[in-house]
Amino acid sequence: MLINGDRCLGDVRILDVGNKFGTMNTAAGFYPMKMTLEKRQASFLKKRKKLGKENDFDYKKFFMASQTFKDGSYCVLTPEIISLYDDGWLLDIPEDILIITKNTPGVVVGHPIADCPVIIMNDKKHGATALGHCSAEMVDNLLPINIFLALEKEFGTTCSDVKVYVSSCISDKWEYDSFPSFVKNKEVWRESISEVHTMDKNTYYNIDIRKAIFKQLISTGIKQKDIYWNMDDTLTNSNYYSNNGVRNDPKKKGRNFAGAYYPNSLDVSKVKVLK
Repeated sequence: MLINGDRCLGDVRILDVGNKFGTMNTAAGFYPMKMTLEKRQASFLKKRKKLGKENDFDYKKFFMASQTFKDGSYCVLTPEIISLYDDGWLLDIPEDILIITKNTPGVVVGHPIADCPVIIMNDKKHGATALGHCSAEMVDNLLPINIFLALEKEFGTTCSDVKVYVSSCISDKWEYDSFPSFVKNKEVWRESISEVHTMDKNTYYNIDIRKAIFKQLISTGIKQKDIYWNMDDTLTNSNYYSNNGVRNDPKKKGRNFAGAYYPNSLDVSKVKVLK
């Protein structure tokens, strides 16, 4: 399902902005050579400010999970935690999954991304939304399942309570010239990685990360009709950065952004509500 423009999942607003504001992080490789960290941080803050102004959220209440643990851990961003930090982006949150609630309007959780998607899982019944960046490594670690389990453990969420948004990512055109080293759990990638032999006797591997994610989401009991996909291909779509695309197009160098927040107010006439 292709989803474009502003969108709202349940009662949470979705951000999937691609390269509209420029690279959405402070990594030195995405900025002019010798640009200082201080200047990169100022540039990124300016982009967040513009994004916040367009979308009705506090540009300093902007949080990302560092995904240090890689074990399905999660952190609920309570008003008390949020109030302790002037700029949420500077906070190191080691957990893999972030959860916001309707009690934290205007607070954004999200990730700079390139070819691997963010999963946003909304439980409107309990007023909670969980989010995680599903890199290939984290998919191998069952993060799509663990995002649901985090909501289940914290709020008693059931599979019938949730709707899921999977952000823009690379399509099944993703190729490796050797079997991917991120594969530790072969069952996760069964039917999602295919070996291709060329006429000149070379071998490469096609990876379909969407298929691997779908299999995990369905295994929790979530219905297919409650999963919404942004089918934009970061590799080929000019509105997105792509790690894989950089090899043929230097303009693909950078980070997109995908995230979610509960708006301070919501005019449904201005957003696409995913039902």
